[in-house]
Amino acid sequence: KKSESKEHPPPPINVIGIKDFKELSPLIKSVTSSEWKVTALNNNKWKINVQDGNAYRAVTQKLKDENLQWYTYENKHDRPIKVVARGLHHSCPPKEIIEDLQGRGYKILEAVNLVKKEKQLNEQDAPTTVLKKLPLYMLSFDKDDDIQKIYEIKHIMNLKVEIEPLKKTTALIPQCKSCQSFNHTQRYCQMEPRCVKCAGKHNTDACQKPKESPPKCINCSGDHPANYRGCEVAKELQRLRDKRDKPARKEKPTELGRRESVPNSKGMSQNFSKVGVSYAQIAKNIKEIQKVKPTTEDMLALVLEKLEGHSKINQIIFNRLDKIELQLSNKKYGS
Repeated sequence: KKSESKEHPPPPINVIGIKDFKELSPLIKSVTSSEWKVTALNNNKWKINVQDGNAYRAVTQKLKDENLQWYTYENKHDRPIKVVARGLHHSCPPKEIIEDLQGRGYKILEAVNLVKKEKQLNEQDAPTTVLKKLPLYMLSFDKDDDIQKIYEIKHIMNLKVEIEPLKKTTALIPQCKSCQSFNHTQRYCQMEPRCVKCAGKHNTDACQKPKESPPKCINCSGDHPANYRGCEVAKELQRLRDKRDKPARKEKPTELGRRESVPNSKGMSQNFSKVGVSYAQIAKNIKEIQKVKPTTEDMLALVLEKLEGHSKINQIIFNRLDKIELQLSNKKYGS
């Protein structure tokens, strides 16, 4: 029978910018004697896995003390219990909601009023987006609280409520509001801050970029804010994440996307995607990603490399098409 008190391994710690393993190894050894493992990734990136919470806290504190760049993730085994209280009027102060539940023995951590976006016309009859407060509150409780008792709550501040599970409303890949990178959040980031507006090495609230000057994305260098979900890097990483999370299934040839078919010099058809990258190249990239299980930064580097290579690949394709067209023309006219 398994012990109920068994501790789950903490999440990995990703360290950036250390060039030599000889720099990293003594640093870890100096703060923990328990078992640990390191995976060397691309571009001076290292993934550290430790076995227990004490080692995790010791290593992360050491990284802070050494002023190194690193990030980690929320420990899923320490996640709070989150539910929705339906029926609480939006005018109810969160502080009073918390006090009411704490006074009844609940280990509540947070109460947040939920909102939704609505489009309206302003005074100039121009469309604008406003936030409408809803009679819904997200309540977060300590992970050790009694979940059955939480669902038995029938009133808060003398208002009749119904407790419901918190539904996941988005499958978007998370993005850090500090360093603007993907797959982790600001709370677990010790990376150098980058501005969402100008890509500068400062927090966004300290940005002095004039309003009339165009924004710059730190991820793709495009003229848009770094949190724009239409960013080519964000879209490609989202596509990779969605593909990873989808259940495995056989795809029909017609589902592989639209491609133009042209005959090659041997009379066989050769397919190219309209964006200038062959399916074989994309499949190869995906297989390589799955094989080494890289961090999001590795996927980001791969995406940027692919985007930068599009023009070169297009040129190669056009050259091949010119040669094929010439060969077909020679055969047709017998020259």
